[in-house]
Parts: sequence; C-alpha cells; structure tokens
Amino acid sequence: MWNTSFAIDLSQNKNWHDIQSESSGYGLLSFVSNHNTIDGSMEDWPSSYLIQESENVSLYAFYDEKGIYLYVDGISHLPDDISIPIDVTMNSGTTIDADSKERFERPADFLIQISGSAAKILVHSRYDALRENYLYQIERIDPFAEYPSVDDPHFNDIRMICENRTVIERNHTEEELYEARKNQAYLTGQLIEASEDAGTLADYAFQDDGLELRIPWQMLNFSDPIHAMIHDDYYLYYGVEQLQISEIYLGILKNEQGVIEMASLPLEVNKSYEYEEYLKESYEIVKAYWSDLSW
Repeated sequence: MWNTSFAIDLSQNKNWHDIQSESSGYGLLSFVSNHNTIDGSMEDWPSSYLIQESENVSLYAFYDEKGIYLYVDGISHLPDDISIPIDVTMNSGTTIDADSKERFERPADFLIQISGSAAKILVHSRYDALRENYLYQIERIDPFAEYPSVDDPHFNDIRMICENRTVIERNHTEEELYEARKNQAYLTGQLIEASEDAGTLADYAFQDDGLELRIPWQMLNFSDPIHAMIHDDYYLYYGVEQLQISEIYLGILKNEQGVIEMASLPLEVNKSYEYEEYLKESYEIVKAYWSDLSW
C-alpha cells in the first residue's frame, strides 16, 4: 500500500505476511504457516520460548510470518495496569516513560500498555516512523528541523497516514491550500480485543489467568522480518535504512527497585516457513453468489 511501502523492503515482502498493509489481505485464497488464533490460549501455538519466569508469572513468545506473539501466564498476580517494554534497536530508546514513570532495564523502543479492556502499543519518539516520514504532510512541520534525542523519555502513539482526497479551488491563499491538503492519521497502535466482531483482526485476548497478544512485524519497525531487518536511525540516514539484528528484549517482571527486567528473544536470520493454503470465507460467499446468477 502507498502508506506502508516506505517502511518495508519491497524486494522481500513476498516472503512474509504484512498485516499492516491492507492489500496483503485481498483475495479468496491464502497461505498460513500455523493456525493459531488470538483467543487467550497457548494450546494452538506451534512453539514457544520462555522469556521470563517468576513464582507466579511467566512470559512466553513465538513468532511467525505475521508478527510476534506474547503470552502472559499469571496476570492476576500483576498490577491492574500491565506494561511490556520492547527493545528492538540499540541506536535509541529510553529507560523511563515520562508519562507513566515506568522504568526499564534496557532502553525501550516500544511499550505495550494494557489497562482493563484497553490496550495499545507506543513507540519511542525518536523511532516513530510516521514522524520522520510524514510529519510534513500531516502537520506541515519539517521533521529534521528539530527532532528527539536518542534517549528522549517520551513515547508516541503509533499512527498511520490516511489519504486526503479533498478537492479545492486554487483561488485560495497558500496557507489555505496547505491546510486543506494536509493528511490525517489514525491510531494503528490501538490494539483490538478478541470478539465475534473483531474476527481475525483481534490483537489480544484474555482467558482464565492468561493474556495472549499479537504484534504485527511492521508495527515494530521491521522492514524484513525473514532476515531480521529493522529500521535504522531515521535522523542519521534521512529515511528508512535497514539494520540487521539477532534478538530483541522484552520484559514484564519488576525487580526490588521497581524496574522492569528485560530478557532476550533470539531471532533466526533467514527463517523459512512451510505454508498451507486454504480458502477464505469470502470464497464460499462469492461461489454462492455466482451459483445463484442466471446466465
């Protein structure tokens, strides 16, 4: 899609499923490497990796061609407001969130916040892809005139730019034309809880004493997850350049000082998947419609 293509390696996107790009969901037939559904259970996970464990709480993860999946076992032993920091790049990040005052063992680039039935993922101000690439189109501000430091203690909402189809006559001032042609953005980092209406769009679900989450690769600034490639520092390279990594760090448990400890999730470089094809529900809908037509 026009508003996500800047963020990925277009020569490699055929090898993974970018669920942040609308067009990747088109069609009547699709392919999956596993049949995991976001329902709050680990029973349908193809594999799991234990990241953290205490007497009462455990944090597990696995990943596939769509994204990273997390499972928190023992959420009743955690505070009402759950925070999960994620360290992706070594080039930026913060060890404290200026708003929530949460502190992290490593400089975090993303922060998952869950409060009751509301959940979202935030991005470190310096690692905000929308700011560097589309700030001018949205707010008419040059993103390079002034930009966040590598350890700025603030997180931003993750947003995605929207198309502006406004038609306006030219007999306006330059400022009026700018205002009319500015793009809007919507919150793509607002996570969707599993429900009958959400369907496959669900990002998280509770069940008994567990919590399951799915985070799309592109939302974590991965440009090519098959080769573990992420975005490098935007303000050093003036755009999206790729950087290969071998692991990311996540955490949920606090130590005695109230700091969230973070542990490694290794990433396999050049990971391959075996896919199974299946027909979507839309196939049967189209089939039934065409079968009822009188030719």
